[in-house]
Order: sequence, then C-alpha cells, then structure tokens
Amino acid sequence: MEHIRKIELYLKGEMSEEERIDFVNLMSDDEKLRKEVDLIKEINEAIVEQDVQKYRQTVREVIEANLETVPKWVSLGRIFLKLPVAAAILLLIGFSMWQIFMTKSGPDYFNEMYSPYQADITTRSIDDLQKNKIELSYLLYQEENYEASYELLNNYLEKHPKDNTAQFYLGMDAIELKKYNVAIQALGKVANDSLSLYSLHARWYLALSYLETNNKEKARENLKLLSSSENLYSRKSIKLLKKL
Repeated sequence: MEHIRKIELYLKGEMSEEERIDFVNLMSDDEKLRKEVDLIKEINEAIVEQDVQKYRQTVREVIEANLETVPKWVSLGRIFLKLPVAAAILLLIGFSMWQIFMTKSGPDYFNEMYSPYQADITTRSIDDLQKNKIELSYLLYQEENYEASYELLNNYLEKHPKDNTAQFYLGMDAIELKKYNVAIQALGKVANDSLSLYSLHARWYLALSYLETNNKEKARENLKLLSSSENLYSRKSIKLLKKL
C-alpha cells in the first residue's frame, strides 16, 4: 500500500526534506498513523535482531501486557513462540494491526456514553413564561428545542455571565447543536465552580465534549476528578478511564 511505502521511506530517511516535514505534520494529526509507524519501526528492528530468544521474549511481553484487552482466543498466540521467526513476525504484525484499528476514537466513546441531561427545573407553560426568558429557555431545552433555547441563553448571558445555571444549559444546548468548543467553554466555567449545583454534571459532560473533539488527555483529567470520590458519575468515569 502507498502509505506503507511512505512509512518505509520515512524510517529509512529517504524522503526529501519537504516530504519529511509533510509526513511529520500528518503524523501529528493522525494517531493511527503514528502507531503504525511505531509498529513498523519495531518490526524492522526485530527482523535484524540476531538474538532470536531475546526477540521471542519481547513478543511474549507484548502479548502478556495486552491480555486484558484482547479476546481469550488471542492467548493461544503463545503457541507462535515455537514457530520460526518469520512466522512469528507475521503473527505479531496481525496482532498489532488488530490493536491499532480496534482502538476507539474519542467520538466513538462520546457516542457510547452520551445521553442528554434530564432537566430538573420545574416550569410552567410557555404562555406563562413569555416574560421570563431564562425559565423559557429551560423549558425549550426540556422540549428539545435546542436552537431556540441556545439563542435565548446567549442573549441572557451577555448581561448575566456569572449565572452558572444558564451557562450549564447553554453548554448542553451547544452539545446538541454540535458546537463543542462553546460547550467546553461554558461547561468548564460551571465545573470549576464548586458551589454550583451543576458542577458534577458539568464536569461529566465536559469530559464527553473533550472526547468528541478527540482530546483524550483533557477528557482523562476530568474523568479522574470525577472518579476520585463517590458521586453520580464516579463509576462511569472509572469504567471509561479503563478504556481510554
């Protein structure tokens, strides 16, 4: 495949300076490509390894280190330690490529874990709320009219930026409207306010928003905070951290 040929050229130092810079920039944006480069580099090093026993030990450690995330049938791969080196290398390639392409992206985890927040604000009918725009926006959120709710909250927060309840619902509207950068900004304000009733909720949805933007490191930071004490989201956070 063409991308494999480019990886080989990169590892051998046979690219032009312009090609090398383009390839490095591409790797910085593509986690799967970086893993594939690391894999091929390890395989090349293994092929020239003179000490077959040492190579087999390395392969054994790779398998044992990943047993928890690999189906039980893969443990049968221990058998290949008895095979010729060439066959062992082929099996290692298949095993490692399986890991690379089975790794979920941040958005995959977002889709797996996300569900809309169940609004807990008691409101009356829309007719009764025409004069109370902030409560009207919460009712619109409950009724899944996210665009109208988002517009009302944006206008309200221009004059009341410290209202963290409004910030929270703006963040939730933003998630539904796929405005994840807005969601991260709004929910971050609420999550860092320990006095807010929505602090825990905001941190959970903040972590999910970071996953949707594929910023796993920031997602981990927030999930670790949620998992550090017993709360509504601690178990889900622990479960998700193990997968990341």
